Amino acid sequence: PSLGHTFTDRYLREQVTQARGMPSKESIVRRLNFCQWVDADNPWMSSDVWMGCEEDFSLQELRGEECYGGLDLSGSRDLTALALFFPKKRKLVVEFWTPKDTLTDRAKTDRVPYDAWERDGYIHTTPGKAVKYGFVAERIADLAMQFDIKAIAFDQYRIKYLEPELDEASVSVPLIPHGQGYYKAKDSGLWMPHSIELFEQMLDDGAVVIKTNPCLRWNAASAVTEADQKENRIFAKKKSTGRIDGVVASAMAIGASEEDVTDDGDVDGFFDDPIIVGI
Repeated sequence: PSLGHTFTDRYLREQVTQARGMPSKESIVRRLNFCQWVDADNPWMSSDVWMGCEEDFSLQELRGEECYGGLDLSGSRDLTALALFFPKKRKLVVEFWTPKDTLTDRAKTDRVPYDAWERDGYIHTTPGKAVKYGFVAERIADLAMQFDIKAIAFDQYRIKYLEPELDEASVSVPLIPHGQGYYKAKDSGLWMPHSIELFEQMLDDGAVVIKTNPCLRWNAASAVTEADQKENRIFAKKKSTGRIDGVVASAMAIGASEEDVTDDGDVDGFFDDPIIVGI
């Protein structure tokens, strides 16, 4: 979609020619320039499994349904991603935000058609060089009017900048912390190794239906995991071949939806006294 805009014909011909004579570069060219699924060196999920779970359904069929969110906030370069998982319907929806002013430059850097994805409604853009959290908060407020959002699991990174915007938008959805590394969030017991396992199990069993989104598919194809000595695995952003914010948010949403998420934390007690904004 970006041919002639983000990428020139000459550039693409050169890349393909080099790939033909250099097998090690073929996967890079296919993934970055043609948005084809090419497994990373240590892939998180196979394309067959992921694509088998995709479906282009309408959000209208989920109106009023119970769901849980996962929120991965960004600064100026990463994507901000909000995932909503509907446990009764086993459906997953992910929305993205990215800065408008640097969209063209980052499309060249990341080698993905952000401009086409914006045009087709797969990502939202906000004015400026960094994501404006007010737009994210307004969208959460809109979604909260459509669905029964029980809670949103969040990464501590930059949450302090979102909370005032949620308050301004009168959002009264419980926010629960979700550990990102090899640790459990103190108040909720949520942590990434378990959430990843839950997500993987659903994918392997075909027990989740993912709303089709090429940006999310790119995230999944880019994702790589790493493990500690106890084989607890987390997503490795530095080792991944592209942005992975959408799959991180998805894992958090699915982790938050589990009834008994922890051995150590008191989840029932936490929901008796959650972090709530907008009241």
